[in-house]
Amino acid sequence: MKKAITKAQAQDFKKRWGAVNLFQRKELQGTTINQKLQKLAVLMASGKALKWTEALSAEEEKVRELWKQLKRKCDENA
Repeated sequence: MKKAITKAQAQDFKKRWGAVNLFQRKELQGTTINQKLQKLAVLMASGKALKWTEALSAEEEKVRELWKQLKRKCDENA
């Protein structure tokens, strides 16, 4: 069984993650749109290389159907 952490340890942990989050926000703010698009292209290519596109397409269709149902319900209640 793991030993519980102290309040001070929890505060230190939270402070460290706060510093990480701040660094990431600053890094993202300094990223150009071209760099962001390049990163997106790499992610998309990775999905194709790992043959995830079919699985993702199936999930995407489920999500689209749920949105259609939600829209119909909202239209009925309008």
